[in-house]
Amino acid sequence: TSLPVAAALSCSFNDDALYKCGRIVKTEMEIFKADVWLAPAMNIMRDPRCGRNFEYYSEDPYITYRAAINMVIGVQDKTNIKVCLKHFACNNQENNRTHSNSVVGIRTLREIYLRGFEKVIKYAGPYALMTSYNLINGEHASSSHLLLNDILRNEFLFTGLVITDWISSGDKNNPRSINESAYASKNIKAGVNINMPGKKSDIKDIENALKSGFLTLGELKDNCSIILNKIEEVKH
Repeated sequence: TSLPVAAALSCSFNDDALYKCGRIVKTEMEIFKADVWLAPAMNIMRDPRCGRNFEYYSEDPYITYRAAINMVIGVQDKTNIKVCLKHFACNNQENNRTHSNSVVGIRTLREIYLRGFEKVIKYAGPYALMTSYNLINGEHASSSHLLLNDILRNEFLFTGLVITDWISSGDKNNPRSINESAYASKNIKAGVNINMPGKKSDIKDIENALKSGFLTLGELKDNCSIILNKIEEVKH
């Protein structure tokens, strides 16, 4: 079913319509035996040139989380079908989005860019969350202990899976950017559970980090335990 894009759905201001769209997604995922929907996308529309704006709900945090809450509940209600919120956080441009640096004050970050994620986590219980490619104040979102541990886990009380966007770690640095790539070991250290889609260079990087002491075996076990617990949750 070709549902309206998120930007159009949010213009309805209709909670019931969004819930029903979520139920349609849930039903079709059951038919095709899919487990996790890589949506909804909740970034704030800051620039009309952002190539993913059709996936986002609004330039307003309230409209964004109100729409997303109903969509998430619609998909996950009374079923083992799950959602993955994305892109956490500040994915504001398309050009060089794997190395761009979003410079933002902490109040703006909390009141505009993180508010929607916070509310959906609190009221809808999403299963997973995907980090964004970009850096925030000079640090990759996927490698930010502040973002993934202090705020997401400890403050928002998120207990689900944290995964990266695809092919976000260990790549050669973009020649157009002064910022280095993210690395699997740094991501795990910060709180990422799964580096997607995973590759040999990620494994080597993690092994080297364990040998050097940058990453401890305890941190790796804690990380894996979250993955195993969330797998059991889907199975039951």
